Amino acid sequence: MKKKVKSNLQAERTRSNKWHTLLAQKGLRKEIRALQKRHGLRITGITLANEIARVHTEDKILIRRLNQRNEEIRNLREKYNIPEKWGGLFFIEVVLAPIYRALIQPHEKYEQSPYTMTGWKEDGSRDYFRIIIGPSVDMDDPNIIASIKHSQQQARKFYRMDKAPKPDKDRSNPRRRSWLPVLIYQLQTGETYQQIAVDIGYNKKYVEMQIKRCETSYCALADEIY
Repeated sequence: MKKKVKSNLQAERTRSNKWHTLLAQKGLRKEIRALQKRHGLRITGITLANEIARVHTEDKILIRRLNQRNEEIRNLREKYNIPEKWGGLFFIEVVLAPIYRALIQPHEKYEQSPYTMTGWKEDGSRDYFRIIIGPSVDMDDPNIIASIKHSQQQARKFYRMDKAPKPDKDRSNPRRRSWLPVLIYQLQTGETYQQIAVDIGYNKKYVEMQIKRCETSYCALADEIY
């Protein structure tokens, strides 16, 4: 049993390392960001779901735009030699992975100390945590460095970076939970099902089943429109 668990762990890490190696190719991230900007891609799956619903109503303009977007994604995958079997996950990375944009404040250049900002979603929950370091901040000051480190620790807690995120509400069906945040976290960190289960307080077998189900459904969705 221990050998099987160890073997599964090694397979998960190997898969994650391979995925990270593919995404770390020089120039790929820059091209992904450019594609996302061109097509106004959002960080949630609800936009994609709405677009699919409109496609079924034969919205020809939208269909042409989505076909163009999907062709660009496919060309990008081929350009960087990402295997076809990773096509579904690459689609998720481009279309659904979080896109963070820095905020530029008008008074930023006059601030002599770092300061933090948090944003709010429409439902009232916090959306982002920013540590703003303007050009007037003295980076040679030990107190400034200590302040930045403290803010980074707070940001890590805010984003739960050291722990897996819990399943989110499924906007298309409030009675269900979306496991996409957990899937993306595992793809980005290579964390094991066991550790994720500990982080979010679920049974390990249940976590593994839900993550695999989520990955299968989104890959199928990607294959359907990709």
